Amino acid sequence: MNFINNDSSAWWDNKNTMVTETENGVIEKAFDKTVQELIVQLGYNPDKWIWGTVHTIEYEHPLGKQKPLDKIFNIGPFPEMGGMETVNNQSFYLNGNGIYKVNLGPALRRVVDFAEPELGYSINPSGQSGNFISKHYSNQVKLYISGKYRKEMMNKDEIKKVCKIFYTSSH
Repeated sequence: MNFINNDSSAWWDNKNTMVTETENGVIEKAFDKTVQELIVQLGYNPDKWIWGTVHTIEYEHPLGKQKPLDKIFNIGPFPEMGGMETVNNQSFYLNGNGIYKVNLGPALRRVVDFAEPELGYSINPSGQSGNFISKHYSNQVKLYISGKYRKEMMNKDEIKKVCKIFYTSSH
C-alpha cells in the first residue's frame, strides 16, 4: 500500500523511458490506451461496449473439437456474464486479442434451503443428456446463461405428477 499512496514511488517509473512516470500518469496512460482499444474493437459508442460481446461461452462436445463437427455437436457460442472474480465464476484466458472465451465454469448452479430441501433450485450449464440428439442435450442452456434456475424435484408425489415415463407403484 505504500507505493499506492505515494504518487512518486519508484514502482511507478518505467526505467526504459527518459521521463520519470508517476502513479497518475501511469493510470491516465492505461485508461487512454484502454479506451482506444475499446473504440477499435467495439466502436465509438460506449453504450455498445457490452461484456457479452467479447466474453462468450460454447459448450463443446468431444466430437465437436473437430471442424466442421463443431457446428453439429457444440452448443453456442453465447454471450456470457460473469468473470474470474465474480460469484458467477466464468474463467477465461487473458490473451491480448480482446476476446475472452470461457474455458472453465461451474458444472451446476444450485440454491438449497437446508430447512426445506424440497424448495431447492438448480440449473445445468447445457442439459441433462450428453446425447446430442436428445431433447435434454441443450434444454437448460438459455436458462443458465440468463441466470435462471429450475425447481428441483425432491418430493416423490411431485415427481409422479410431472413424470412422463410410465410410473408403477413398485418404483
